[in-house]
Formats: sequence, C-alpha cells, structure tokens
Amino acid sequence: MSSKLTQTELATEFGISSIAMGKKLIELKLRDTKTKLATQYALDNHFAKIVNYQKGSEIAKMNVWYSNIIEHIQRKTKKDFNFCADIL
Repeated sequence: MSSKLTQTELATEFGISSIAMGKKLIELKLRDTKTKLATQYALDNHFAKIVNYQKGSEIAKMNVWYSNIIEHIQRKTKKDFNFCADIL
C-alpha cells in the first residue's frame, strides 16, 4: 500500500465505493461538504494534503490521503471494516 492514497484507493482499503468513503470522511469531519476538500482538522493532523492537478486546460484541486487515515477511521468508528453498512 502506498503512503498516499486517493479517495478511491482509500475506499478500496475498506471494500466500499468512493462515494460511501466520501460520506464517511464528511461524517468524521475530515472532508468539507461544500468544497469536497480536506478540512483544516485533516490537514493539521497530517491525514491529508491538498494538491493541484491538470484537468484539461484548467488546474483543479484534489485530496491526497495519507495511509495513517486508515487507523484514524478505524479508531473513530470503533468497528471493523463493515462500518459502511451504517452509511449506505
């Protein structure tokens, strides 16, 4: 596993969809509901980094999640990998 993950790769670690992972990140206050970017809490705790990437002719922003976020999510949910059943 890479030390940096996209939301899709992070979702794969839990066996859920990227959309379900996004909802979980919002629920845990790690992802902003409006901007869809990592919250200041996630940035301050080194769970994520916001990076720029080229999307056609424009520059867009996206989150890169550090692998330590997996342990944080597990601790916060106090459940195993089946937590996604709660948010689907």
